[in-house]
Amino acid sequence: MSLALDPAAQDLLFREARTANTFTDEPVTDEQVRAIYDLVKYGPTAFNQSPLRVTLVRSPEARERLVAHMAEGNRPKTASAPLVAILSADNEFHEELPQLFPHFPQAKDAFFSERPVREGAAAVNAALQAAYFIIGVRAAGLAAGPMTGFDFEGVRKEFLDDDHTPLMVVNIGRPGPDAWFPRSPPLYVFLTPCAAPRPSPPAGRTIPCRSPPWSSPRCPPAPARRNGRPRSASRSCRRSAAWPPSSRRPASCPR
Repeated sequence: MSLALDPAAQDLLFREARTANTFTDEPVTDEQVRAIYDLVKYGPTAFNQSPLRVTLVRSPEARERLVAHMAEGNRPKTASAPLVAILSADNEFHEELPQLFPHFPQAKDAFFSERPVREGAAAVNAALQAAYFIIGVRAAGLAAGPMTGFDFEGVRKEFLDDDHTPLMVVNIGRPGPDAWFPRSPPLYVFLTPCAAPRPSPPAGRTIPCRSPPWSSPRCPPAPARRNGRPRSASRSCRRSAAWPPSSRRPASCPR
């Protein structure tokens, strides 16, 4: 099955895209940043929360302050990138919901009146938007170097406030010499519908792994008993399996 997206665009965004570790001196302009945001702002979030906040670090003084909070191995990357963005989650995103979710403005108080709930929602949805942001950087023909190796509390105090939680630091620019590490292998995951549940194997036995995993989909063993009675099992299930198997995969799947 072919995708609607042009193969060249697929390569730009995914297959040929890499995390850059070195950059050229070519600047990243405000127009490029604006174009990136104007694209990724359409990415979906729950209740259209849009909790991601982007802090751009350009000046040498601000860059020096940020580098001081980076892990030792990340400091040269952040020091040399033409532009660095601090991505954070706004834990007070709910204040914007009457505007962002106008068909149910009561969502602000109905679902997000408590700070812990907002923090959880902001973390999940801002992380989702961070992925959109990285893809947007690639769509602009630039390379992104997202990193989580830094002092989170130090960055929060230095650049943000108590209502914002840092997620990652992203170096942005044109890739420089030796910008890439060798590509790591991708994980192949398949979800396949199962047939009716099979009975549990006798105690002490294991269920053999099948290869390839999608050739003979099987359901997991029947649920364990509770209070002497078996739990009810659904008539369908889904199983996630990785292929090809790694050398660390056991010869049999434990019950």
